[in-house]
Amino acid sequence: DARQRFHGVEIVRLVDGEWVLVGDVQDATKVGRLSRGLAIGFVGLPPTAVRVGQALSLTRTELALDELTVVLEVSFDELLQALRDLERHGVLFRSGEHYRFRHDGWREALAETLSSEQRRELHLRIGRLLASAEATAAREAETGWHLFHGGETRQAAVFLRAAGRRVWEAQSFAECIPVLTAGGRGSTAREDS
Repeated sequence: DARQRFHGVEIVRLVDGEWVLVGDVQDATKVGRLSRGLAIGFVGLPPTAVRVGQALSLTRTELALDELTVVLEVSFDELLQALRDLERHGVLFRSGEHYRFRHDGWREALAETLSSEQRRELHLRIGRLLASAEATAAREAETGWHLFHGGETRQAAVFLRAAGRRVWEAQSFAECIPVLTAGGRGSTAREDS
């Protein structure tokens, strides 16, 4: 059923092509973001499944299952169960060895459930994990951004400058500006203890 139910009470409804909270159905212009309606669907998910989804929502590159167990401090069996729960609820789908979000709205909705402190901590954990692995050109920018958003600006600057230079050399000038700018800010920032 497309409508989510919580204790038998309808809480979201599709109105004019947008999901809205039932209490706001009369004024669908106030709310109606797909991600807000989808976030209501997380109510029935086990906490570990939500945590796995939140971690996946913050990364654009693929994380191996063993990497996710480290980031989230869960067992391999707990992780597999969480992935099955997310798949069963329609949040993720499995394609071979990979899990992907069924829709970017799920990614956005999971990211919105994080407090700023939780988001910072997850970015930091992912960034540190990626930084400890063998550096690859494909992961330099992602590593840098996670460290940057996690608060480790000096270490982030190293990865972001390297990624920015690589993009510059590939003549992707518009793409290198945000990476090099953040990398430059990190190199002059004072490290918070």
